[in-house]
Order: sequence, then C-alpha cells, then structure tokens
Amino acid sequence: MQKRLFTILWCCALILLILFFPDTALSSASSAISSWLNIVLPSLLPFCIATSLLEECGAVAIFARRLQPLTTKVFGFSGVFSYAFLASCLSGYPMGAKITSESYANGQLTQVEATEIINCTSTSGPMFLVGAVCIGMLGDSSMSKYLLLPHYLSALILAISAGRRFRKKRLHTGSHPPGHISPPPSVSFGVALSRSVAKGLDSMLAVGGFMVIYAVFAQCLLALFKCLPIIGANQTTRQLLSLGLGALEMTTGCIHSDSLPLFWRLLYLNAIISFGGFCIHSQTAAICAKNGVPIRHLFLHKAMQGALAALLCLGLMYALPIEPSLRPSHAAPSGSYLPMATFLGLCALLCCFFCIRRRRKRN
Repeated sequence: MQKRLFTILWCCALILLILFFPDTALSSASSAISSWLNIVLPSLLPFCIATSLLEECGAVAIFARRLQPLTTKVFGFSGVFSYAFLASCLSGYPMGAKITSESYANGQLTQVEATEIINCTSTSGPMFLVGAVCIGMLGDSSMSKYLLLPHYLSALILAISAGRRFRKKRLHTGSHPPGHISPPPSVSFGVALSRSVAKGLDSMLAVGGFMVIYAVFAQCLLALFKCLPIIGANQTTRQLLSLGLGALEMTTGCIHSDSLPLFWRLLYLNAIISFGGFCIHSQTAAICAKNGVPIRHLFLHKAMQGALAALLCLGLMYALPIEPSLRPSHAAPSGSYLPMATFLGLCALLCCFFCIRRRRKRN
C-alpha cells in the first residue's frame, strides 16, 4: 500500500512539474532522447542482440562451464558471473542485469545467487566513460585512467567480498553451482536472430523511456528549486542541488559537474557513475522483474561502490598526479582538503558496508 501511494504521489508530482515547466520538460526530454539515440542505442543495441543470440544458441551455458572453476575459486559465484561481468564492462548498464536475469530464468542460477550477481555486474561501459565523459565533458581523453580503473576495480573488489559467503558454503558442503546444465533446444538461425532483435529492441526502448522520464523529473525539479527565493538567489546552493540531482539521473549529474574544479570533479564523477542513480536502479529492477528476480540491497551496494570508486580515484591521483599544465581553476585543492575528502569517503564506505552486513544477517 505504501509503495502504491508513493508511486501515485511521484506521478502526480511529475505531471505537475511538466505542466508548470513545459519548456524545461521539452528541452530535457529532447536532450535525453538525443543521448539515448546517439550514445546508448549504438553502444548497447548491437551488443544486446549479440548476447541474446548467444543465449538462444546455448553459448552462455558453454561459457559458464568453461569459466566456472576460475570464477568459483576467485569470486565464489557460478561461471555465469564472468560472462555477465565481462558483458557489462564492455557494454554498460544494464547488460549485466539482463544476462543474469535470463540465466536465472533458464535455471543456471539460484534466486539468491542471481540477486547478488546482479548487484555485482552493474557497471558502466567504456564508450560512455571515455567517449561521453572524458572526451565530451572533460575534453581530455587522458583523464580516462582516472575513471576506468577505479570504476571497474571497485566493482571487482565488491564482487569478491559479496561472493565470499557462496564460496564458503560450497567449500563447506562440497556442492557445485548450478552451471552444469544442458543448452536449450536448438533453433534455426533465423528464429534465434528474430527473437534476439525483438528482445534487444524491447530492452533499449525501456532504457530510453527511463532516461527520458528521470531526466525530465530531475530538470523540472531543478527549475522548481531555482524559483524559490532562498535557493534561487544563492549560486552555491543551486550548484549543490544540480550535483545532487545526479542521484536521480546519472548523466544529469555528470553534465552539471562542470562547476567543480577538476580534482573534485573526478571524485564526483567516479562516485555518481559507480552509484548509477535511481534511473539505472529502475532499469535494473524493470529488467529483472520480467524474469522474477527480486532486487535486494542494490541501492546500498551501488552506494558502496560509488564511495569505493571515489577513494580509489583519490589514491590514483596521489600515485599519478594530474599534469600541472592544466588551467589553474582545474588544479588540485590545497593539502588541507585532501584529508577531509579521504575521511568523508571512508565514513561513507564504512556506513554502506555495515548496512549491507546488517541486512544480510537479518535475511
């Protein structure tokens, strides 16, 4: 009942915001559609169709069997995890959730393991990180190392931590993960390709719809805040609100991060991209709901990944300092700010870690 009431209130708020700020709604929807059409669709659709075709041909079961010994030993998960994680790293959100939920529907994963793997295979793709963020927003492809390494390394660290209980359980019971299954019945290439294209287009339309609806809500909400006298007159407050809206829609936060110096901007970008935003969380939940996979602890897991990615980026900038040839406004802050950034990041990471442990003990 509470979820239904929240959904109704959210929909009413969205409709009112669109009615009060039609110009903002139109421009933000156009921008979201342009991003989906020029960035997301070309990068995701071919890979989505290819992975669905592999699924139809039974190749996922073969990958799972081949990768299972290494994956089980290192991560504790079934071999499906390696395939889903690699696909997510190459293609981006929400490819890992799509592959994992379909593997669960085919009987390759238990519900508990599928839920955990979905949390661990939720990553952005290099096309967005390098093309859209580094080249398009930062204007420097050399910044890619400060985004790629922390993003994927944080996901791997949390995957090893999350799979520990499965590894211990299998060592204790001597059981094997449910990856040893026969491939699905063979079908003709035409039928398999037709199904794969239909699945890919359906997934991409859902992703585009979520991008548009969250972008419109975030920008209209920002326009509403700017109309308030207390907020509208304070530029710093407006900037903080713009950055905070990245928690709703990741791309919106990335775009508005241009108000930050480069040092803080890289930390923010790592945190918000690894967190994903509620738009990515909703996409993941919608894809998993089709195959009956429940979403548990995704918010906390992604929040923890965001904090860890920011800390790893901080360490990387210590090890590989940013070139001093950059503009003064983009220089790193004074040393007094660095301990504060480290302390806040560690506090956020520890809070997320203890929240996840507490919820797992309850379950």
